Amino acid sequence: MLESYTIRDIRQLKALSHTVRVRILAALAEKPMTAKQLADLFGEEPAKTSYHVKQLLKVGLVELKFTRETQNGIVEKYYQAIAREFQTDPLLTTQPGGRSRLEPALVRELNQVQSDFLRAYRADREQVGADGQAGGPQDPADGSAVHHGLHRLRLNAGQREAFLRELRDLIARYEDAEGDYAFHFLAYPHPHQAGAPGPVTSARGHT
Repeated sequence: MLESYTIRDIRQLKALSHTVRVRILAALAEKPMTAKQLADLFGEEPAKTSYHVKQLLKVGLVELKFTRETQNGIVEKYYQAIAREFQTDPLLTTQPGGRSRLEPALVRELNQVQSDFLRAYRADREQVGADGQAGGPQDPADGSAVHHGLHRLRLNAGQREAFLRELRDLIARYEDAEGDYAFHFLAYPHPHQAGAPGPVTSARGHT
């Protein structure tokens, strides 16, 4: 499996224009799974996830990792993403249909991040309760299991490169960990304009 893969083929971008396929690709970047396991994970019909996996396989974003025969003689096919992380080549937007496919895909992904953030926040609040006495991993700062944050950073060019380098190193240090507490990060640096919000990084965590 590659550490990172850049999408430069409009067919691959088109395949990822479906939200379910984005979620499937993210799951298969973590470990090999069957279409049935993906269906159970997302609450979908196996036939539906099988179709989406085949579409990702067709454009080369996932691969058949191995097969295993069950005691009943059924051959299970385990698929895996070709890389741990994916990014889109900005030049794809210059191809016919590139921008029209890229922007809706980004909007859907951001909407998913927002939904996940709110769901994790509410779940953690319900877990700790009003008195903060419920079990589960606790944040030493306030005794809760909640650790959500939104941070705006205003950096110069040198600080930006240093920040991104340190962030990549930090993520690489823990990316193979297999604990129960998951942190998700979203960062998008952009030039700061007077009167406009600065570059933003956000972090959220949930069990």
